[in-house]
Amino acid sequence: MRKVIITAMMAVVWLGYKEKNTSKQIQPTAEVEVKSVDELYQTAALFIKSEESLRLKPYKCAGGKWTIGWGHVMTTKERWLYRHGITVEQADRLFDEDYKQFIKDVKRRFPELKSYKKVIVTSMIAYNIGMSFASDNLGKAIKSGRNIKRHLFKYKMAKGRVLKGLVKRREAELELWNASNDEFIAAADYYKEIVDNRIKRVL
Repeated sequence: MRKVIITAMMAVVWLGYKEKNTSKQIQPTAEVEVKSVDELYQTAALFIKSEESLRLKPYKCAGGKWTIGWGHVMTTKERWLYRHGITVEQADRLFDEDYKQFIKDVKRRFPELKSYKKVIVTSMIAYNIGMSFASDNLGKAIKSGRNIKRHLFKYKMAKGRVLKGLVKRREAELELWNASNDEFIAAADYYKEIVDNRIKRVL
């Protein structure tokens, strides 16, 4: 009987030790995943800002829409509210609101995307061209996992003419689409330098 009790006590101690150490092993993995998601978002945000103009006063974009900040399309109410301009902090807030909404829309329209990086890149594309592509050939290619290059490069025109800036943007988006998570995140420093210089020029 004594041997049974000692064996049982040892088993309890072992299980407690195993549970304690297993928790220690799992926690860093979860933290790494959260960090990776945040880094993907931050890199994407920097990429978009590096491609957009930072304007603290209302202006009309190439598509003829009233815009402000990091490419934020203004509502009728905002055209009055921000008629005298905004701060960089307000521009960043408007950007985050817009981009997070695009991410939500992409997750809803493209449930087939299991890679968070591809959700992020699809949202980057949507930030520039809107969500209407979800039902056209580009959207179908994304959903089916086919090569998106030919369909993506159809979005290189504004007001009936090809814009070099849009061609370069599509090229960069395609490169990031095909990049690994580490390659994607590694590009952050390059985009951050561009964004920092944009901010300096408007202050």
